[in-house]
Amino acid sequence: MSFQVSKVIVSGAVLALIAACSGEQNQQTSTDTDSSSVAAVERPSPVQQTIPTTDELGTFDTPVSGLTVWEHPDVIFESLVLAANGAAGIIAVNFEQEAVASLPGTFETGLALSYLPDGQTSAGIIAAYDESAGMLRFVDLEAGPVSFVEWDITGETEQLATLRPLCFGKSANNDRLSLFAIDAAGDLSRSFVSLNGKALQITPATSLGRSDVTTCASNDVTGETYFLRANGSVEVANAFAETVSFEPFTDLPGGEAVELATALRAENVGYLLAMVSSEIASGPYVIYAYALSEAQAVGQFTLGEFSEITAVETISAFTADASNFGGLYREGAIAIVEGNDTFTLKLASWSAVSNILDLQQTDRLDRRDIGVRPASEDGEELLLQLPELVSEPPVQ
Repeated sequence: MSFQVSKVIVSGAVLALIAACSGEQNQQTSTDTDSSSVAAVERPSPVQQTIPTTDELGTFDTPVSGLTVWEHPDVIFESLVLAANGAAGIIAVNFEQEAVASLPGTFETGLALSYLPDGQTSAGIIAAYDESAGMLRFVDLEAGPVSFVEWDITGETEQLATLRPLCFGKSANNDRLSLFAIDAAGDLSRSFVSLNGKALQITPATSLGRSDVTTCASNDVTGETYFLRANGSVEVANAFAETVSFEPFTDLPGGEAVELATALRAENVGYLLAMVSSEIASGPYVIYAYALSEAQAVGQFTLGEFSEITAVETISAFTADASNFGGLYREGAIAIVEGNDTFTLKLASWSAVSNILDLQQTDRLDRRDIGVRPASEDGEELLLQLPELVSEPPVQ
């Protein structure tokens, strides 16, 4: 396996102190401010901030084309960072600096992750194009011990030879996913993916008339999906509309935009993060944050040093997720791969981003749980077994 664990270990006491301070600040902000009774405040132009880089998990021997964070369905501390690592396959790394599983293949064009609601649970779906197999593959992870498992596919399987996935679109009110991918002609396409028993069913891909989309990210609550074009503009469209209509969202500042990610919170609060290689930053990159509801810039930041972990100088792969991954990452995590010669996997805490950028504090929203129905919606009733009461004759 082409992954070596890091020799840099941050003191647990230091991390615990940061987690505690972060929690206190979150609690103080949420109790002092009632978002329902405070008028919107116009924000000043964002000032570039520095977020501490809180973990260094290890290094890859070869470039990583895509990252995502997989949320464990039962044990949050056992969640994993997944890396598309070229001919080394897809490598699963836990938050304890261990590579715990790998999927053989050659994955040069990234990967996409989402969760399909299945009643009271959800199924993880990871899509990535395997150059060695010449096809798009769909997998999930099983726990204990961790291993990749292949989904069986029904429907229009011939098109799997040409589709390169960009992202999944999801909505809390829809029981299927939209798969956005680049088709054989180089155009953006959409197909639908749904559960069909123990298999996945995929519909024919339809071209959407965009040939310069490089990546996308989803608001899994509303179904709105954000598309990055080669000219640095970001457009938004509903992933499930019969006719996909693209609307302007924002134009990113100068530089080469590389990747998008969404960090979703409760009460329909969420943020779009755009990682841009840019000379206008203090270094060769900057990460911009936009409020999804207002298409408004709320901050920009780089990843700085912390304890024995050095500052991030360059980013070659990037993702973010505001789900609960436990401990310092109970409010979410940013994962990046640093470097162009050596490829180091590092993490930053979403709590630090939220606090330093002074973002609205809300309850957490775990991406895996979006669209999952409570037991009462499935018609199940809670039955209480009461002991039978027997009347005893009075004692004479």
